[in-house]
Parts: sequence; C-alpha cells; structure tokens
Amino acid sequence: MMGCAMPARPTAVALQPTPTAAPTPTPLPEVEATAPPSNVTLHIWLPPEFAPSSEGAGLVFAQRLAEFTARRPGVQVETRIKAVYGPGGILDTLKTAKAAAPLALPDLVLLPYGALEQATEEGLLHTFDGLTAVMDDPDWFELARQVSHVNASGMGIPFALDALALGYRPQAVDAPPATWDEALSAGQVIAFPAADPGGTFLLALYLSAQGTLPGGGGQGALDILPLTTALTLIAQGGQNQVFPVWLTQFETEEQAWAAYQEGQADMVAIRVSRLLPSPDVSPALLPASSGTSLAPGDGWAWALAAEDATRQHLAVELAEFLSASEFVSIWSRAAGYLPARPSALQSGWENHPEYAMLNRVIAASTLVSPTLTQTLGPLLQAALLDVLKEGVDPAIAAQEILDALNTP
Repeated sequence: MMGCAMPARPTAVALQPTPTAAPTPTPLPEVEATAPPSNVTLHIWLPPEFAPSSEGAGLVFAQRLAEFTARRPGVQVETRIKAVYGPGGILDTLKTAKAAAPLALPDLVLLPYGALEQATEEGLLHTFDGLTAVMDDPDWFELARQVSHVNASGMGIPFALDALALGYRPQAVDAPPATWDEALSAGQVIAFPAADPGGTFLLALYLSAQGTLPGGGGQGALDILPLTTALTLIAQGGQNQVFPVWLTQFETEEQAWAAYQEGQADMVAIRVSRLLPSPDVSPALLPASSGTSLAPGDGWAWALAAEDATRQHLAVELAEFLSASEFVSIWSRAAGYLPARPSALQSGWENHPEYAMLNRVIAASTLVSPTLTQTLGPLLQAALLDVLKEGVDPAIAAQEILDALNTP
C-alpha cells in the first residue's frame, strides 16, 4: 500500500512493452552443476497483477520460470494466483495452512511490504538471513533495502518498487513545478485523493518539509513545524484552486486518476506504476519543500514460507533468479513497475527519455511502515479535510494531530 515513505523536460511517451516480439530475458551465467533433488515441485503464490501469461510482462515472467526449470532438471515450479488480502487470500491461507496443513504451505510468496510486515509479525515466514548473501550486493536501491527488512531481519528479496510521484500532461504543462512555491504560483490543479484514509499526500508534504516519523505503531511525536508547513500548503492550495475543494470527495487514487483522465486536472499525485503504462502522462518528482523532495515509497518482495530445509534452499535459489538484474530490467519495463536494482534501471531504461527522472523518483522515495500509517493515516486525513474543506487554521490542525498522538 502506498499509504503507506523527484533538466530538459521529458516528452510524453507510453512506457509499454513493444508490440513486436515478446522480450526474452537474458540468461544468467551458467552455474556449476549441482545435484538437485528429483521430482520436486516448488509452489509460489502470486497476486493477480504478477501472474504468468501469454503476453507482455506475464510472458516475460513465464519464460523466466521455464528457464529456471530447464536449468534444474527434476525441479518444477507451480504458480497459484491469489489476492494478498481478504478471505482466501495469501495472508489468510498462509495462516490457515501454518496451523492446520503445513504441507500445503507454498515455498515462495510475493508480497507488498505491508503484507510482508504483517506475515512476519504473525510468524508465517522464515528469514533469509543465513541462507543467502544476495542483499550484500551493492546493486540495490535504498528503498529496496528498506523493503527487504522487517525489524532488522532479512525477510524479503526485493522484486519491484513503486513510489508516489507527480504525473503531468505535457501538452498542458510547460514544465512540472520543481517547488511548491512554483506550483502555487502556476495555479494549475493537482489532483490527489484528499480523503485518503492513509493520509498519503499530506505525509509526502510533511516528509518533504523535513519532518521525521515516530517509532513503530505511531509511538512518539511528529514535528510540529514541518506538519504546520505541510498543512499551510494545503490551505494555500485551496485558496488558489491548486487543490480545489472537490478533491475532498476522493478517497482513492483511482478517483484522482479518473479526474486527470477526464481533464479536470493536468497534474496528479499518483503511484509510478499507474502512470507508466499511460501514453498521456509523464512522471516527475513531487514538488519540493525546503529544497527537498521526499515521498512515500513501497515495494514487493519474495518471501520464504517453505518449512523443509531442502525446499528452502531451492526456493532461495528461485527468488535470487527472479530478482537478478538481467531479468528484472526487462520485466519491469514491460510491467510498468520500478526495478529494485540500479543496474536494471540502467540497462532497461537507459535510452528512454524518462530514465533520469525515474532514477530521481526512486532516490527521493522512502519506505513508511503500513503499521505506522494505520495510526497516523486517519489523523492526517482528518486534519487535511479540516483545513481544505472547513478552513481550520493549519497550526490548530497540526496541534490537534500531536494531541491525538499523545493521548493514551
């Protein structure tokens, strides 16, 4: 979840897989032959958006799985597609199988960080610590390193990243605003879900104003000055219609995106994974406060659920194979996600006009624990709505957040 924590102007280009031949992943260097167990089937559970298929990113993924099994005679890979959350979802089924049917557990699961964190805290996963040194590789973005750990334990091998960014329509926006002062002066609408229960946009403004976050579970305080600065930006944006009051009707990113597509706004604060596949929007950093652009980021990582030691080693090998730069560079370009490795971004996007900007977007993103946003989100949402819709003084709204956090 994003509620989860960007100088020539790029042109609008659809970042989609080419409609010609499907890309074929570059094989990894051959490894020294080992003696893998015979007739082993590794089970991996995936959310629907990552499912193998016969076209696009799904085909790239399917080809990679086929390459793995070709290099490991006697080992097969079986995928199961399940939603992450809800009855019968990955988390729900992991919990049920762990308690009642351990043999039904998968070997690998692909999870967003919030689910990785939850599954770890519930004892549903095993650490990668001691099983692989892949995270010692310097070829990871800092956001990816954050996504791989829960409470300092290596619980995931990063696969894909996502981040909050500014999408804009190049035909209507000469250049995306670099600072919030520029955005307010330009007076062009920036759509975002003002009623988002996670308070993601206000959190981005707070982080950009050099605000720091409390500890896990929301314990501790926010910084009053950057919080007031962020809410003051909301008030000023409301006054000059950069943030019109109708944004308070939007609770989801999908609603803000629809407003952009319908021409109600020519800029939108949105996850990169939503804007990359679209042909009429270009990515940029969110405008900066205090000289800094910093926004919430998120990511997906391979997690280890296998109980048997032999299966664990095979599952780790598969997770490493599916996170290798040569593959991820091709898959991420086809899927519209950000790669977890700098080398994958360079090899997959280097000749694309958005390459430099995407590099900056990733660098300006930081992971915000979903556990934390569950506590902070409703408070940020209420304060933003009070300021934008009801005209509450930003300083008062900021103090009310701090008072709520300090209330036992």
